Amino acid sequence: MTTTAPSTGTTSDFAALNGDDSPGVAADRRENGPLRQFVPRTADEHLEPARGDGDQVVTSGMCLGSIAEATGHFWETLQELPANKDVLQGHRDAHVLREGDRITVPPLKAKEEACAVNRRHRFRRKGVPEKLRLRMVDISEVMANQPYILVVNGERRDGTTDPDGLLDEWIAPGAQSATLYIGDDTYELQLGALQPASTLPGAMAHLLNLGYLSEATEVEEQIRTAIGAFQVDRFLEPTFALDETTVAAIEAQYTHWSATANA
Repeated sequence: MTTTAPSTGTTSDFAALNGDDSPGVAADRRENGPLRQFVPRTADEHLEPARGDGDQVVTSGMCLGSIAEATGHFWETLQELPANKDVLQGHRDAHVLREGDRITVPPLKAKEEACAVNRRHRFRRKGVPEKLRLRMVDISEVMANQPYILVVNGERRDGTTDPDGLLDEWIAPGAQSATLYIGDDTYELQLGALQPASTLPGAMAHLLNLGYLSEATEVEEQIRTAIGAFQVDRFLEPTFALDETTVAAIEAQYTHWSATANA
């Protein structure tokens, strides 16, 4: 999960996106018509459908880690299962699942360990907990070396972001919400709720996290402006459309931040 804000375009870029008489934008609007031709209101039929035929149907808040924890598996086991390859193919992150995806969960296998009798033994389950990673950026300024308080499942953690603005904390795989206090701001985090950018809800959530939307919205002009602003910043044609090129660029931006944070 990443919390950040975009690098802003020029004043003329944003004036054009908001409907001023820029020749290129005016021509685009006359040719292509209203926003509903680019971004469906209630469905994303022009993007990929849910995948898989497993028994576990993904709902909001689920990720591969939470499914693995609930069923007694390692998340890598579910990821590497041939039956799940088609589900995860094309997703930026195996933990970012689409609502409606169907994950195959195999039966558990018994494992035996040789132990001395009349002794107490401790067994530790691998793969638990998991890491929550956030890169904090305020407008274009990285929030480096900032103290924070993170509350997950009622447990408080105090820490400081690193020089790249990275927050790195262990959490339970099944955690679905958290509260982050940093600077003068409070963030309510929905863990595991981010869908792939190849879905309309996922793309809107990505743009919200990237700072192109100030809040979740169904207002068409706000959505159109957010998509166009992202396209301008990425040097893409400002079609205001959630097309394959734009989706790929959104995914690439997240991948870039992940690579930067782990460098």
